[in-house]
Amino acid sequence: MIFFSTKFVFGYKNVCIQNTNQESFLTLEKNLYNKVSKTKDFFMFLCSKKYAYNLYGKNFFLSKDNMSEIQTTNPYEINSIVIEKNASLDDLHILLINKLTIQSVGLKDECTLEWLSDLSNIIENTSISYVEFNYSVSLEKQLVIKGIFSNVYCQFNDSLSEKKLIFVINELFYIEAKHFNPYYNSKLLIKNNGGIYNSILNGNRIKSKGGITPNENWFSTKEKTDVCMSCEYRFMCFDKKIPILRNAGRWYHNEECDYNPYIAKWKGDNGYQTLSECSIVSDENGFSIDDEKVAKINKLLCDGEETKHA
Repeated sequence: MIFFSTKFVFGYKNVCIQNTNQESFLTLEKNLYNKVSKTKDFFMFLCSKKYAYNLYGKNFFLSKDNMSEIQTTNPYEINSIVIEKNASLDDLHILLINKLTIQSVGLKDECTLEWLSDLSNIIENTSISYVEFNYSVSLEKQLVIKGIFSNVYCQFNDSLSEKKLIFVINELFYIEAKHFNPYYNSKLLIKNNGGIYNSILNGNRIKSKGGITPNENWFSTKEKTDVCMSCEYRFMCFDKKIPILRNAGRWYHNEECDYNPYIAKWKGDNGYQTLSECSIVSDENGFSIDDEKVAKINKLLCDGEETKHA
């Protein structure tokens, strides 16, 4: 029996068991996992928690060969194209005429209704299926905008856009996170001057009639990124932090996450400590960790939990 929907993702301290079929997850400490995973009741435990299913005949996984084919396909299928305020849409029109597949459009700032009407006309009868409005839109104006975009879905997510980290649990996201950066992968940017770039972090300008050259940050996977590589949530994390390339395909962030995987604590939790407080360094010069100090911190945290429940 093969259980395709169950994913075991090992972090520094914890193991995350994801059920990508049921969009759920369970986190266990490694020590506990090592004990229970060897028992005959472990599989029944997973089934009872709906983390294991026997999916005969269903292979959701793509091989490395398949992923290579996807990565070298030209033109790319673009996840999203982000447009700055009231930007010229001429190059976007040319891309769509040339049959580039674009799934969605994201708007960073409030645009005029006249400009939105022009955008609606351009994307009509194309591959674009929804438009994201990443700014505050009143309920009254939402109705007007939905009338303009009558043939596509409008997603108003101004509150969602404020969150820097979101968990997404499904099979397609898991596969994408294994090979790409889910937030930055296959996203283009249209700047105010109408120029199109191969990354929402600007990147390289592309020709509207030419092929799409991928940006390196599309491939900044969590497994190649400092700290993230040690996180049990790395294949379900939709993270907006900007990846910075150091060398040899290794990445880091200037901004620290709200979760510290080395002690399995979220910012605000009792016992939470920052990376620097744990003697963990991640910057342009490299990555280093004081495993001995981290072990002492985890022991103190464990002893504190045991005392609290004694």
